[in-house]
Parts: sequence; structure tokens; C-alpha cells
Amino acid sequence: MHGGMKTILLVEDEAVIALSEKLTLERFGYTVVIAASGEKAIETFSHSAGVDLILMDINLGSGMDGSQAAEIILRERDVPIVFLSSHTDPAIVEKTEKITSYGYIVKNSAITVLDASIKMAFRLFDAKQKAKRDSEVIYERNQLLENIMENFPGSVFWKDTNSVYLGCNTSEARTAGLESPEEIVGKSDYDLAWKDSGADAYRNTDRVVIESGRPLLHIEEINRRENGEPVWMDTNKVPLFDSAGNISGVFGVSIDITERKRAEEALRESERGYRSLFENAPVGVFYSTAQGKIIRVNDEYARIFGYASAEETKELINESSAAELLFDDPRDRAQLVDEAMGSPGRWIRSERTYRRKDGSHIVTNLFFRALPEEPAVMEGFLEDISERKRAEASLQESNTLLSAIAGAAQDAIVMMNQRGEIDFWNPAAERIFGYTRAEAIGKNLHELLAPERYHKRIDAAIARFRSSGRGEAIGKISEIEARTKDGSEIIAELSLSPIAIENGWQAVGFVRNIGERKRDEERIRALLAEKEIILREVHHRIRNNMTTIQGLLTLQAGTMEDPRATAGLVDASSRVRSMMLLYDKLYDSADFSSMSVLDYLSPLIDEIIGSFPNGGSVRVVKEIGAFTLDSKKLQPLGLIINELLTNIMKYAFVGGACGEIRVSASMEGSAVSLRIHDNGKGIPASIDFEHSTGFGLKLVGALAKQVGGTIRIERGGGTTFVLEFEKPAFDPT
Repeated sequence: MHGGMKTILLVEDEAVIALSEKLTLERFGYTVVIAASGEKAIETFSHSAGVDLILMDINLGSGMDGSQAAEIILRERDVPIVFLSSHTDPAIVEKTEKITSYGYIVKNSAITVLDASIKMAFRLFDAKQKAKRDSEVIYERNQLLENIMENFPGSVFWKDTNSVYLGCNTSEARTAGLESPEEIVGKSDYDLAWKDSGADAYRNTDRVVIESGRPLLHIEEINRRENGEPVWMDTNKVPLFDSAGNISGVFGVSIDITERKRAEEALRESERGYRSLFENAPVGVFYSTAQGKIIRVNDEYARIFGYASAEETKELINESSAAELLFDDPRDRAQLVDEAMGSPGRWIRSERTYRRKDGSHIVTNLFFRALPEEPAVMEGFLEDISERKRAEASLQESNTLLSAIAGAAQDAIVMMNQRGEIDFWNPAAERIFGYTRAEAIGKNLHELLAPERYHKRIDAAIARFRSSGRGEAIGKISEIEARTKDGSEIIAELSLSPIAIENGWQAVGFVRNIGERKRDEERIRALLAEKEIILREVHHRIRNNMTTIQGLLTLQAGTMEDPRATAGLVDASSRVRSMMLLYDKLYDSADFSSMSVLDYLSPLIDEIIGSFPNGGSVRVVKEIGAFTLDSKKLQPLGLIINELLTNIMKYAFVGGACGEIRVSASMEGSAVSLRIHDNGKGIPASIDFEHSTGFGLKLVGALAKQVGGTIRIERGGGTTFVLEFEKPAFDPT
């Protein structure tokens, strides 16, 4: 018996043995694929879905052994594995016991033994697969049965012949006051919520079914919930039979018919309630003859017509004709009656004006018909709509006023429905776009007015507008390009908002032609650009003039023979340089009136120190806060720093000695503090801002007063100059 072209994966690390076994197995009709290692076996199996069985050697050289490879392969797919090995040691065999295998064959066994073992493995595998499928079918059927029971719109239960519960669905368990169906097993009706109300009756019907062997259908039973509320059930019970055909119990299903019982009771109450409804209806109800004699009316009908008391109501129900009481013209009543009698049973609606008892008139909504079984009798009801009619008249007045406003508006007012069609078009829209109202109404808004290049984008916006279902706004106020009737384009300002209506929504748009305004804005922008050019030119000239002044001072200093005159001109040039730097910084900033102290002082300090030959030997530490000051404060502040740093560089470090200068500037609240410290030889005690022989320190003292501050000298470890002043409260910075 051949293998039926089954494919075998042979895992053998000895090439000669593998080839020999392959040829032998192929003579028996098998297709054989060889893998020389456990890793190669896993790879081959993963890429080949046609492997039907694996012959696995256990010892496979230096890599993973056969049991490890088999374990990995079985994680991917269930396949029969037969271990083939030359070892019979218990330790080797024990490795395979943890693996689901279908045999262990010693190498060099006869081919008939090998073939028989392979065929047995296939049979065992097929039997295992069939059992697995059968188990799945049974599981699915059980799941189906459980789903049917759990989703059945009622209770399901089954008992043994002693009426002891064997099981139920969740609905029955809940009705019985239990948490889960498992809790009912082993209990009787005397253990459950209805033990005092229905247990005896339930067991009696169980006994009838069990003893007769016949079902009992549509048993109406009543039990009570734990809170005492009655529950009506429609129950069917059938006998259960065992495999021998003997009755083993009873199976039952119950449907809650409490609502139906309540409906039946409500139906019985309806006749009793009809009179109450008739008497208390919020509309007037009446019965009359075809000739107009009132047969019966409710209190609301009498009230509507001004009959307040019971005695007065009797005036309606007498021999007098209702036509004489209610109609100014009896022919009006005759017309209504003829229409009703022409088609008995059909309700007729009519808006009518009647005369009340006091002679005043009311407007009513009338519904009436001739009775199908008795056409000579009229029944109907009416409601007083006088107030509503007055409200409608007021609304009409409002609409007239709104129309007048829309007509006088200078902006185009356009209303669009959910389909994108124009519903309203005021005179201003006619003037702006050139289309008459007749030409615009019913047209697609954007196809009429939008340039074609915008159609796709507008279509998408309108699609969102439609699908929202809530009338969400497309946009608030935006500029658009619109096309007029003559084909020209205008720039317009659009405000588009939703309006809720009875069956959906509309969008109302206000459009203003802003072309002239845009042209004015362009002219203003052009003037501003021109102003900017002029300002740049003025700045350029001012800076050139300041540069010229500085250059003249420098040149003049170079021609002076008196050293004091030369020094004075150099100092003046330095002061101009500090003013130039402030001017450049202010011009580059967004605000000409103020700027950052850090942005101004830091480069100023670098320029001053760098202008001295010994500047490279002095270390400068800057601790300047990022706060702003008015230019009126910054200019004297820059001159003060220029004078003090120049004085330090000239006199503090004798003979080109190295040193350190620390400049600090900060602001706490509105208090500004400037500290300049050097670690040089120190300033003599006899020198201060009032008694200095030089011009520089006197200038510093005057500038300190100009900023409204005080300045002092602190001696020790060098010299420290401290300037303190208040930033003005009205300073916009």
C-alpha cells in the first residue's frame, strides 16, 4: 500500500543517511523533502504548506535538536511528527515525551516497519482532526442552543420528574430572584421568589404534563417579583424523554404578558375614560343633527362660545337651531352640512368665523364629519385660533417691515436653501450684481456669482453645509471675488450664517462691495511705503551727518598740538559715537520711542572698550537685564556709560595692566539700577562729581540729574559707580 503521494519533510543531518532514506521512501510513493538541521526544517516548513508529515531525527549536530525544532513547528501548525533516531537511551527518548508526536522509530528499521509507522501516524492524525472537528460542531451547537435560550424573549427552564430544577436561562433566573442560572440547579419552586404565590400551581401543571405525557399550552400564570409587583406569564410545558423513551422531566417556556394584560385592562378602562376625555378635552367637541340641532357638547365647546354656566349651556341643547345661535348666515351652515353628508365618515377641515353669545366673533379651526353609520348625525371638534390669527397678522406686518428694510439696505441680502438655490434677492443685490430678482431666484448661488475657478471649493463647502444637518455656518466674514452679470469681477465682503426653519435650515448672506475700499487701502499702503522710503532717506542723511561730525572731530583732534585739546576732541567724538549707536538701534526697532537696554548697552560697551589700545587686556563682564527704557532715558544713560568706561580705561589700569570691568543693569518694579565696577588702582578720595577737575565726571553728574536719579562712588577693591533712578509710571514701555 503506497503513501498516496503524501509529502514528508525528512530532517537528517547525515547526508548519506538522508539520501538513502529519501530514495527508500520515494519507492513507497511518498514525496520527500530533506532538511539538514532543525533551523532549516523550521524554515522549510514555514515556506511550504504542503508538508503532510515530518520524520525528525533527534540529534542534529551543533544546532538545535529535533525536539526543539518540533516544538517550534507545532506552534505554527498541527502536523504529525514521527521521531527517527539511532538512539534508544531513555534520556534521548524522554526529550520527545513533551512533544505531541505520533511515534518513535529506531533508524535501520525495516522499510515495512517505517512505512507502517508512517501510515499509523497519518491514521492517528486524521482521527485526532476528526475528533477536533466533531468537538467544534458540538461546541457550536451548544453555543447556538445557549444563544437561543439567552435571547429568547422570555423564560426557559427544565425540571426532573420531582419538579426539581435542572437548569434555566438568565431571564428565568432573574425572575426567580437569582443572580445566575447556575444557582437554580437543585432548587424547587418552594425555594424561589414565588414560593408563597404560585409554587403549588406550577408543580400541579408539572405533574399533569409528566403523568399524561402531553404538553400543556398557554397556561396563564401569575407570580410576583421580589418587590411584590405582579407579573403575568403565558407558559407552555412539554414532557422531556430520555434515550429509552421514558419521561424524565418537564421543559417549559414562559413569555411575560403583563403588558398585554395591562392593555386589556386599559381597553376596559377606555370606555370609562372616553367620557372624561370628552368632558376635559382642550378643544370643543360636539354632536348635532343635520338640521343643526345640538345634541351634545363638552364644557370647552360651551366656553368657546361664551356659555359659562350649566344653565347657559342648556341654551345650546334645546329646540333652537344651532344655526340661529352660531352663524350670521344660515346658508354658511347648510353648505358645510351638505359637504359632510355627501361623503359620510370623511373628516372635513374648515377655518370658520362664528358668532359668540355676546355677539363678538371668533375664528376657529373646525374638523367634523357625518357619522358613517348615521349620516344624519354630525360629530366634530374645533379650537379657537383667534389669537393665532392675530399673531399671524402681526407676523405679516413684521415681514412687511423686514421687506422694507431689505429694500432700503445698501448691502446685498441673499438667502440660500439647502440645495444651494437662491430664495431671496433684495434690490441692493440687483444693483451690485446686475441680475434682477426674477433672474436670480431659483438659480444656484455660486454658479451664478462665483468665478469658475472657485466652484470645486464652494461645492465642497456646500456639501459640508448640507450634511451637517444642523445648519452649521460656512464662514463668518470673509473677502470673496464675485462675478457680475456683465462678466466683470468685484471684491466683496461676505457674512454667511444659518437660519433654522421648520424642515431644516437656510443660509442668509450679507454681501458688501468693497472694491472702492480696497482701492483706498492700496493707495494708503502705497503712501505708507513712500513714507518708509522717505524715513530711510532721512535716517541715511542724519547718520551721514553724525558720521561727518565724528569724522571732523577725529580729524581736528589729529591736528591739535595741545594734548588736552586733542583728548577733549577725542572724548567728544566718543560721545557722538554713543549717540549714533542709539540712533541706529532705535531706527532698526519696531518702536522708535523705546528699546531694549540689553540690545543698546551691550554693543556700546564693546565699542568703547575696543577703541582703546589696551582693550584686549581687560576682561569685561556684562550683567544686563532684558528690560526696555524710553529713548529719553537711554541717550543720557549711554553718555554716562561712555564717560565712566573711558575714565576707567584711561586711569584705572596703570601701564597697560590687566584688569576686569563689570557692568550691571537691572530693574526691580520701576527702580532702575546701573553699576560699573573696576578692580583697578581706585579713584582718589578727593575726586567726586562736583569737584572733579575734568569735564567727564561733571558731565556724568549733570546727566544723572537729567534722568532724575542719583549717582555715587563706592571705593574699595577698585572703584564702583552706582546710578539709580525711577522709570516713569507713564512710560509706555
